Amino acid sequence: MTGRSLKSLTVLMLDDDPRMRSTVRAMLRALEVGHIGEALDDVRAHRELDRLVPDVLLCNESMHSTDVLDFVHGLRRWTAHPPAGLPVVLLSERGSTARLSAARKAGVTEFLWKPVSTRSLHESIRRAMEARRPSVRVDAYCGPDRRRGRVADRRHEADSAPAFDVRLSDAEIKVLLGN
Repeated sequence: MTGRSLKSLTVLMLDDDPRMRSTVRAMLRALEVGHIGEALDDVRAHRELDRLVPDVLLCNESMHSTDVLDFVHGLRRWTAHPPAGLPVVLLSERGSTARLSAARKAGVTEFLWKPVSTRSLHESIRRAMEARRPSVRVDAYCGPDRRRGRVADRRHEADSAPAFDVRLSDAEIKVLLGN
């Protein structure tokens, strides 16, 4: 994925720290991301999700105003809206196994450890786009299939999973992945 291929992406940042938003915004601009939206809390994030229909959501785990994992979990239960399958990149200072597990269970797609560089941000967005898993709807969860391995054993489950609106065409995804 090259900087130019990011021109078609819309990225929404959820972060209440103005310095962090400014830093990440500058990095996204350097990567030539097409459209950058910002939200300071979960209420504004829901509004921006409706307005922007982003391709990727970047969340800062260290927010004071919002429990980001609760927000992502809620996003994954938001079955009436396409963002249930939205790739989510979590920016975090904490790297414990328990925290990673909790984030995966909430529906986080990719992790980005602070301090963040433009290169690491680019790689995280690329991996989040590549990691788009089949969407599933199970009980109170709707979003990317979190299970790993034995895909052939679950083929029948994938056939019955609801399809989500993917806002990028196959050609756009190939460009983003650098193919």
